[in-house]
Amino acid sequence: MKAPHKRLNPQKRIYTRSSSTTTYINYSKSRKILEVEFKDTGKAYQYFHVPQNVWNEYKQEIKSGGSSGKFYNKKIKPVYTEYEEIRE
Repeated sequence: MKAPHKRLNPQKRIYTRSSSTTTYINYSKSRKILEVEFKDTGKAYQYFHVPQNVWNEYKQEIKSGGSSGKFYNKKIKPVYTEYEEIRE
């Protein structure tokens, strides 16, 4: 059994307060891991092999008032199929 993944550095989280879908997003540049926590379940997932440019686009979407949930459903969920739930 694989060891559980730990959450990424909480100091680097971007909270998505206006989102009805996500609580926060986070990214590890060195490991190319995107972390997303969902409001409805409180569960967090790490998506692997996410390039820096996708992270930058996601951050820009949030900062410009766009929808975190729409971005996730269009550009993360169908593309990055290697992921794990974080269990702490």
